[in-house]
Amino acid sequence: MKAPGFHIWLGENIFADSAGQCHFDLEYRELVSLRPRDSKPCDETNHISFTLPVSLPESGSGMDYWDIEYQDYLELQNSGVFSSPVQATRFKPCQRVQYTVGVLVLHSGTMLHRIGASPSVRETDERITLQGHGISNGSGWMLYW
Repeated sequence: MKAPGFHIWLGENIFADSAGQCHFDLEYRELVSLRPRDSKPCDETNHISFTLPVSLPESGSGMDYWDIEYQDYLELQNSGVFSSPVQATRFKPCQRVQYTVGVLVLHSGTMLHRIGASPSVRETDERITLQGHGISNGSGWMLYW
């Protein structure tokens, strides 16, 4: 596990025509299994993912998401409805959280999501965000990337 860190996308490397790969943030499961024996237990039901936009393309940027929680995804996957997160996106409409520089976006991480495409990208555009995750151990939060 790493400390929270920055995603830096410059110019033509910013997602414009297509967006990032849809996924669930499940890294918290590693922290639960890796914690020292003498430390407080992690609460597997109390975890977060966050994004703090630092710089965005002029045309905007955000996060796409679908109203599909990880547990629901597993149940439907096990029943043979679909076999990947990409296939799951066909069952619910894509929604979007529009980012604003300096405004923190916080969610559970267990909702299907991806980096949202920017409507257009200029050579001088930047998409810089502070990204991270956290899990509660009862007395505070352990933040990581």
